[in-house]
Amino acid sequence: MKKLSQLFAIVFVLFPSLSFAVTVNWKNQNIGEYNLKQPGTYRIEGKVVGNININLQSQGAVIIEGVGNNPTFEGKPRPGSRRHVGHIKGELKSGSSIKIRNITLAHNRQHIIDFGGAGRKHVHDVTFIGQTRTVNGQKVFGVAPGNVGGNGLIENCIMHAGDDAHQPSRPNTVYKNNEITMYNNGSAIQFGWGKRASGAKHYAQNITVKGKIGVNSGHQNPNTDNNPGRSIMGGIFENNTNDIKVTGLKVHGTDYARIVKFVADGATLKDVHIQGKLLNGLTNKTAGGKTWKQIVLVAKNGGRIQNAVIDLGPEAAKSKYHHIQGNVDVKFIGGGGSSSSSSSSSSSSNSSSSGGGECNTKANCQTIYNGKLKNGWKVKSCTNSKCKCKKGSKTRNCSAVKK
Repeated sequence: MKKLSQLFAIVFVLFPSLSFAVTVNWKNQNIGEYNLKQPGTYRIEGKVVGNININLQSQGAVIIEGVGNNPTFEGKPRPGSRRHVGHIKGELKSGSSIKIRNITLAHNRQHIIDFGGAGRKHVHDVTFIGQTRTVNGQKVFGVAPGNVGGNGLIENCIMHAGDDAHQPSRPNTVYKNNEITMYNNGSAIQFGWGKRASGAKHYAQNITVKGKIGVNSGHQNPNTDNNPGRSIMGGIFENNTNDIKVTGLKVHGTDYARIVKFVADGATLKDVHIQGKLLNGLTNKTAGGKTWKQIVLVAKNGGRIQNAVIDLGPEAAKSKYHHIQGNVDVKFIGGGGSSSSSSSSSSSSNSSSSGGGECNTKANCQTIYNGKLKNGWKVKSCTNSKCKCKKGSKTRNCSAVKK
């Protein structure tokens, strides 16, 4: 026994930060403000109320999991801002990880999770739901499920959100196989506000969206301002950001203010791929005398959007739903055909168009073919959704006289 004690003493001298994994069981209790300092497994049974602040004293893995029937962790209100505070929050350093699984996380008008740091984060088989409240006659549920942070994965989850549901703004973040029900406000997939978005690999895969995102008459310029909210997918990018992929998206209903709004403000946004199905189509919305276009891509203050592909079906490829402004390079795919646009003007809709055709206006054709035609050929018109070019008395499809 004495030798064993001496061995432990030597271990702790050599490795003073070493700690052993613990197992903690909570059942139908209020844990208050719990400071989680040790790696281990933390089990929740029944309804547990409180906040968990993660501040590991050593590297290791943390598991927070539900056991038994209908396990629920309900966050307590925190003082100060109702947003970005996190009922389960903390910085995870490289070499540490957290996994949250098999539980309902309920929030009280605040983010449920809010993680930072380079450690791995994995949330799966979790239902996020907020406190029911009424805003302008509409029932909404809490605010946002929260931010998983960089090097994070949220999968196989159900979210009820009254604000931004998915937030893949940090590098190396993936959300997949989730179902979101929106309640009037926020974005289903919000890639970042301002400088929060940066770096590469921001993925959302096989996401189903239901519910409602209402228009707001307080937006004076919904197609040109720097507010990317109230969108199925939104983001304002003030840092260079690349490799945004949304694949397998399914949108039920049409009661959404808009589908996409990306603003590159003084930064480069590149390699954007949006693919999915708008199961019930789309319609432009109106509020306060302003028309909300469904797909808005804006580059301003020296910003650029490069190599963007939007594949949401033939209706979404129609220019009447688009506001494209600034230095924007985007291709719309729909209806078995595709066409390209490289826009450098400030017109409200000069992108490519729809379902099997390549244009709606002469401006579309000029955007596609200027500088790309053989000597002497010039854009003449858009006729029957085809770009026509002329050289003297000759008229040809522009696609036939490209360099």
